[in-house]
Order: sequence, then structure tokens, then C-alpha cells
Amino acid sequence: MADTTTTTSNDLQGFASGGDSQYIKMETGIPVEGLYLGYTMEDDKFNPGDKRIVYQLEIGQLKKFLGSGSKRLARAILAANPAVGEFIRITRVGVGFDTNYKVETQDIPF
Repeated sequence: MADTTTTTSNDLQGFASGGDSQYIKMETGIPVEGLYLGYTMEDDKFNPGDKRIVYQLEIGQLKKFLGSGSKRLARAILAANPAVGEFIRITRVGVGFDTNYKVETQDIPF
């Protein structure tokens, strides 16, 4: 059996926060910024029979994924109309059923 560690372990804290995850977790008011790489559609594992969009972004030279079944997010991205390779900022505004998204394209800041 592997060695047992305490709950103060950095490994456990990193895992719980999703720090090494390929998937992006959106939090209200905290923008996600990166290069837009496009999207794919996949079956929604949580809602059988439905589809969800998986947006692909390059953040800090790493490919990250933002999976969402939100039509509001899809409409916000359509309205911003980002080109592949364009820098975008996605901000979640509100919570629950009052959630909306602000999507902006801008010059690459580096």
C-alpha cells in the first residue's frame, strides 16, 4: 500500500482546487483569458440525450477546455465572433438562473 499523508498535503489541496486540471472552472466575476482555439460538440454526460460545447483555449501555453451546455455562453461567444488564434476574455456575471456571460476579443497583451 502507498504511503499515507495528512490533509495538509499540497497534493490534496492542488487536486481539490483543480489546479492541474485541463478543464477551466468559471467563477463569477473572475475572467478567463486566452487564445481562442475553437470548439467541439460532445454528448453531455450529465444530461443524457443533450449536447454540450467544449471551448478550447490556450492559457499560459497550455491547451485548456471549458465545457458548457449554456446557451447564454454560446450566444455571447457568437456575438463576440472570435477568430481562431484571437485573444478572448470570458467573464461570468451573476449566479444560478441569473448567470450571463461577457465575452470580449482584444489584442494579445504580451
